[in-house]
Amino acid sequence: MSGEPRDTWGGRPVARSVADVAARRRVVLAARVVAVRRTCWRSMPVLAVDVDDGSGRITAVFNGRDHVPGLAPGHPCRMEGTALPDGAGFVLWNPAVAPWPACADRAGGDGAP
Repeated sequence: MSGEPRDTWGGRPVARSVADVAARRRVVLAARVVAVRRTCWRSMPVLAVDVDDGSGRITAVFNGRDHVPGLAPGHPCRMEGTALPDGAGFVLWNPAVAPWPACADRAGGDGAP
């Protein structure tokens, strides 16, 4: 993951909340995990992790993974990746993830998103 927050990536805007996500744009979120499940996505077995940052929910899809250390319901995390359209919403395909305590720089005192 990148160190310093950037407003652009490759000359394009970076979404910092689920509400600002757009197709094929970079997304950097501090959010809380709300669900983790093994499922099929476009005929492939994947681990799907739903996160909520207070402005909305998005699903991170991890191909070929049974679990991602630190990602469990209720845990805060930071995700960075590119948003892909999926039905009526978006997914983050194999995003970079930093579990707690890497979210400590998030506003709110205790670092929780």
